[in-house]
Amino acid sequence: MSEIVQHLVDIGHKKIGFFSIEPISRVTSVRDRYMAFCKTLITNGIPLREEHVMCFTFDEFRNSVDIDHLDLVGEKLKRLLATGVTAIVAENDLTALFLYVAARNCGKTIPGDFSLTGFDDLSLLRQFSVSMTTVRQDPYEIGNKAAEILYDRITGRERKCVHHVHPVELIVRTTTAAVAKPARMNA
Repeated sequence: MSEIVQHLVDIGHKKIGFFSIEPISRVTSVRDRYMAFCKTLITNGIPLREEHVMCFTFDEFRNSVDIDHLDLVGEKLKRLLATGVTAIVAENDLTALFLYVAARNCGKTIPGDFSLTGFDDLSLLRQFSVSMTTVRQDPYEIGNKAAEILYDRITGRERKCVHHVHPVELIVRTTTAAVAKPARMNA
């Protein structure tokens, strides 16, 4: 996640939002991504602003079905954009796809009105003709490492909790752009 936030900072974004359909405290991967988001902003001297973080509550998440998710995403997207963010980092590509569709439904363009990023590099996005800036990770490597850790736990070779971070690759596509510079006024 730090790679994608740094990319946005490097192309001029200072008001960057974080969007998650899952409550941050509920899912470890979302929490880890959010913490990397925060750390990268702080490292770049960009203040964390509570209004730039938009997440579903557990009740919203639990009580909605997929079509309701799109309506809720649209409502939350409008609130987030009203704070002045110029870029939104989604917790994953599926959330980014919801945001992309909700933005289109609201008459917004990406990256014209705001930049948008995902995480995972899901092929699903290409089936929707969305060329999302994202972070690629290797699901087979993740699965192999998870199986190895589980095997070690079952056989008693390892008893402590293991936290493993896999390498990722930033994939820059068409949903991010540099922040437009304000027009100069002639005196």
